[in-house]
Amino acid sequence: MSLFNRRNRQLSPTPAGHALAQEMEFSLNHLAQVCVDIKGVEHAEIRLELYSLLAVKWLIPRLGDF
Repeated sequence: MSLFNRRNRQLSPTPAGHALAQEMEFSLNHLAQVCVDIKGVEHAEIRLELYSLLAVKWLIPRLGDF
Protein backbone atom coordinates (compact mmCIF):
# COMPACT_ATOMS: atom_id res chain seq x y z
CA MET A 1 0.00 0.00 0.00
CA SER A 2 1.40 3.37 -0.97
CA LEU A 3 0.73 6.37 1.26
CA PHE A 4 2.35 9.03 -0.93
CA ASN A 5 2.72 9.82 -4.60
CA ARG A 6 6.16 11.11 -5.46
CA ARG A 7 6.50 13.48 -8.39
CA ASN A 8 9.93 15.03 -8.84
CA ARG A 9 10.67 16.46 -5.38
CA GLN A 10 7.09 16.74 -4.23
CA LEU A 11 4.96 14.35 -2.22
CA SER A 12 1.21 14.19 -2.19
CA PRO A 13 -0.91 11.75 -0.22
CA THR A 14 -2.68 8.89 -1.92
CA PRO A 15 -6.29 8.25 -0.89
CA ALA A 16 -4.93 5.70 1.62
CA GLY A 17 -2.41 8.24 2.91
CA HIS A 18 -5.11 10.87 3.30
CA ALA A 19 -7.36 8.42 5.17
CA LEU A 20 -4.50 7.42 7.46
CA ALA A 21 -3.66 11.08 8.16
CA GLN A 22 -7.26 11.78 9.15
CA GLU A 23 -7.33 8.79 11.50
CA MET A 24 -3.96 9.76 12.99
CA GLU A 25 -5.19 13.30 13.57
CA PHE A 26 -8.31 12.00 15.32
CA SER A 27 -6.25 9.56 17.41
CA LEU A 28 -3.66 12.16 18.43
CA ASN A 29 -6.37 14.64 19.38
CA HIS A 30 -8.09 11.95 21.43
CA LEU A 31 -4.79 11.04 23.11
CA ALA A 32 -4.16 14.70 23.95
CA GLN A 33 -7.63 14.97 25.48
CA VAL A 34 -7.08 11.84 27.56
CA CYS A 35 -3.83 13.35 28.86
CA VAL A 36 -5.72 16.52 29.82
CA ASP A 37 -8.40 14.45 31.55
CA ILE A 38 -5.83 12.41 33.48
CA LYS A 39 -3.56 15.28 34.45
CA GLY A 40 -6.25 17.90 34.79
CA VAL A 41 -4.22 20.45 32.83
CA GLU A 42 -4.55 21.73 29.30
CA HIS A 43 -0.86 21.62 28.48
CA ALA A 44 -0.19 17.91 28.64
CA GLU A 45 3.07 16.67 27.18
CA ILE A 46 3.14 14.03 24.48
CA ARG A 47 6.40 12.63 23.15
CA LEU A 48 6.53 11.12 19.69
CA GLU A 49 9.17 9.32 17.70
CA LEU A 50 8.68 9.45 13.96
CA TYR A 51 10.56 9.70 10.72
CA SER A 52 11.78 13.19 9.93
CA LEU A 53 9.86 13.26 6.64
CA LEU A 54 6.59 12.58 8.46
CA ALA A 55 7.44 15.23 11.04
CA VAL A 56 8.28 17.86 8.42
CA LYS A 57 5.48 17.14 5.97
CA TRP A 58 2.64 16.31 8.34
CA LEU A 59 3.21 16.94 12.05
CA ILE A 60 4.97 20.31 12.13
CA PRO A 61 2.38 22.08 9.94
CA ARG A 62 -0.34 20.91 12.34
CA LEU A 63 1.36 21.66 15.68
CA GLY A 64 -0.27 25.09 15.89
CA ASP A 65 -3.67 23.37 16.05
CA PHE A 66 -2.75 21.85 19.41
